[in-house]
Amino acid sequence: MQALNQQQIQAAVTQVSAELLDVWMKKAQGDKQQLARILLDTARIRGWTQAQDIDTVWLDDHKQAPLWAAKSALFLLLQMPKVCLQPENDSQVWGYAYLIKQIYTDFAEVPEKAQAWPNLQFCMQSIQAHQRII
Repeated sequence: MQALNQQQIQAAVTQVSAELLDVWMKKAQGDKQQLARILLDTARIRGWTQAQDIDTVWLDDHKQAPLWAAKSALFLLLQMPKVCLQPENDSQVWGYAYLIKQIYTDFAEVPEKAQAWPNLQFCMQSIQAHQRII
């Protein structure tokens, strides 16, 4: 696997974030506002945001979503036993790795189904070595 530069990782995170929010909205099945509220509440509980209200722009264009929304969606989707997330290419692995690194401080904390993704640990270690990319 080839390392990506900061711009490439940022693009990968943006793409993966939009895809995660699409999956969340489909799998959780509900009103968009209510599902967004669940993401916001999760982010507030986990300490990823202090926002109280949802900026509704990103509900229709997931590429404009705040990082806390994607982190919350990934965190919740990884807890759902019947949801199978699987990166399809190296760029997606980098995007997932960045988000997972924001959620879990240690690879051992990452749910097993994500630990099995090829090159995830390598990407997380590379991101940690470069510290904050985005």
